[in-house]
Amino acid sequence: MSSKQKLDLDWRFHLGDVADADFMGFDDSGWRIVTLPHDWAVEHPFDKAHASGTGYLPGGTAWYRKHFELPESAEGKRVRVTFQGVYKHAKIWINSNYLGFHAYGYTSFTYDVTEFVHPGENVIAVRVEHNDVADSRWFTGSGVTRPVELEISDPVCFATNGVFVSTKAVEADGTAVLRIQYETLGADRARFFLKEYGVETEAEGACGEAELRVPEAKLWSPAHPTMTILSASALKDGQEKDCVSIPVGIRVFRFDTDEGFFLNGESMKLKGVCVHHDGGCLGAAVPKKVWERRLRKFKEAGCNALRTAHNPPDPALLDACDEIGLLVMDEAFDEWEGTKNKWWQGHNVYPPKHFGYAEDFPQWHEADLTSMVKRDRNHPSIVLWSIGNEIDYPNDPYV
Repeated sequence: MSSKQKLDLDWRFHLGDVADADFMGFDDSGWRIVTLPHDWAVEHPFDKAHASGTGYLPGGTAWYRKHFELPESAEGKRVRVTFQGVYKHAKIWINSNYLGFHAYGYTSFTYDVTEFVHPGENVIAVRVEHNDVADSRWFTGSGVTRPVELEISDPVCFATNGVFVSTKAVEADGTAVLRIQYETLGADRARFFLKEYGVETEAEGACGEAELRVPEAKLWSPAHPTMTILSASALKDGQEKDCVSIPVGIRVFRFDTDEGFFLNGESMKLKGVCVHHDGGCLGAAVPKKVWERRLRKFKEAGCNALRTAHNPPDPALLDACDEIGLLVMDEAFDEWEGTKNKWWQGHNVYPPKHFGYAEDFPQWHEADLTSMVKRDRNHPSIVLWSIGNEIDYPNDPYV
């Protein structure tokens, strides 16, 4: 069965570039110990030498290194490492082997490191480059600003984010019809089980879909954010090789051009706010409890929705929206190829700078959109996807 663990404690951190820090045997004993999520920018004093638009705090280049142990039982298993967010332009190594580059600071990415790791000590090295701090119109932070997760599974297993559950319909007698789409690595059958309701279904093939009928389903809504757990098993030759748990909120919604938004058949107005990814004085490193406190205050004030301005959020924020009961517009980008003015000497003080995601969009937008949707699609809170904020500014070639 899949075993997941957070790799958030005891990372070694060095602000500044260092030669050979990607090497497994590099001596990092003198580096500072930090806990993820970590934002090095917010640790520094405000300085007008840095960009006004990103909060007068520094960027730069920095390194993170994590030593971790794999048990003997990991021999012959599949091992994957997921970074939920690194701001930005991250290069990743494990045991001196280069895994790849990830440009965007707000999308999650996963590496299958099976061929590079072994029982005993292993070392992850991360180089983060954020030298052009005038690259956004809000505070971005700098560093490994979201958690890192290690997953050990059988080689036959579900693909990363490989199970998608959606509600096809809720029938008049209260029976919900769930559509389950799945992708495995090497399985020949999949089984899906809702213990709370005592119902299950199976499907044949490494990838495919199944339908699950749930009698007297408890529906998710802002007033009653009821969640349940779907157990998904990947089978090979009749043997269960992998099992994952998927939080599920059963609900149906629609948008009508004349009558507006309906959730579970009831008309509803979206009363919401725009939420940036930072946590005030905490910077971009925001624990889930901070999100929960903030979201509850929104709800007390009468909100039932929020928009993730202007990027895919921390997964912990979406988990909290599911649990507390807030509808979400999940946003992808602030700009496509049309670059926006980045103020660095004060608001509307010319000349602006034009660094930002527009530089990475042509190469990375498809992968980043795919990452966002596959990671977030099971959240019942999400009822809207936003492909960008003010993307017609100024006269983007895609519009």
